[in-house]
Amino acid sequence: MGRKPTQYLTALVALAVLGAAGWVLSEKLSDLQFDQIMERLHATALADVGLSLLFTVGAYLVLTVYDSTAFAYIKRPMRFMRVMYVSFIAYAFSHTLGFGAVSGGSVRYRFYTRWGVSTYDIATVLIFGGMAYVLGIVAVAGFIVFINADDLARAVDAPIWASHLAGAAAVIVGSSYLIWSIIGKPSFVLKGRRFYPPSLKIGLTQVASACLEWGFASAALFFLLPQDLGVSYWGFIGIYVIGYIAGMMSQAPGGIGVFEAALLLLLPETAPKDAVLAAMLVYRALYFLLPFMIALTMMGCSEARGAARAARKGAIIKHRKDRAVEGK
Repeated sequence: MGRKPTQYLTALVALAVLGAAGWVLSEKLSDLQFDQIMERLHATALADVGLSLLFTVGAYLVLTVYDSTAFAYIKRPMRFMRVMYVSFIAYAFSHTLGFGAVSGGSVRYRFYTRWGVSTYDIATVLIFGGMAYVLGIVAVAGFIVFINADDLARAVDAPIWASHLAGAAAVIVGSSYLIWSIIGKPSFVLKGRRFYPPSLKIGLTQVASACLEWGFASAALFFLLPQDLGVSYWGFIGIYVIGYIAGMMSQAPGGIGVFEAALLLLLPETAPKDAVLAAMLVYRALYFLLPFMIALTMMGCSEARGAARAARKGAIIKHRKDRAVEGK
């Protein structure tokens, strides 16, 4: 079966983003010394690390809302602790490994099928939750870009009206989900599944979750950055979300390299590059590597428990068969 044109386009976009990121990094970091970065790393305050870790926990907790509201959408009860458990592992995998539909989706299939959720319902949860997640990113990014149009225009050397236009377009596209839930129609078919408008409660909950999640995620990095950054927290959220979207477009694991290049490009020229890069390294360890290692351990323990249960069940069945043979 041949590849679809959209697959070639996606691959070309990913290559273009990766190429642009490589060029930006080579330009921005050409005069940076390794010793400078290490000095900045050693100077990182433990209080800042603790604050970043706290915001990381908040972001991952908020992410569970997408899965729990998706189960509410299909009207299937699922204990929140179970959803939180699976959601954390899935997002930790997809954030670090990339290809969220594959890595995070595989985790969800693995657990939810064990708990009796049908393949059809799992697919609906994945599509519905993923759609809300992506549109939430776009809406938040558009809003922040719109209100910080002046700063973004200066950073990329573009007219202010272009920043306003890009921000407004993103807000309209991202808000289409909420508008859909308010109007209550139409329904549509996607991948053989019919989707009806969610209730206004679900729509508002997911939009609020998007705002909170990106606020927490960006704060996890912002409070590791130097105080002489030259941009406020509210201005930084827009830069962060744009960088994250660029990383997603590249399909690179965790957007590595692309995310850093976008931030270095959009932050003010006066921002100390060695401190910014050191903060990004700490942030990657806390927001990507640490959750991934915890999720990997949780996944391994779950698989070990499952294998032990299967072995006990097999032993019981064998014992019963042996008893039946002896009885004859």
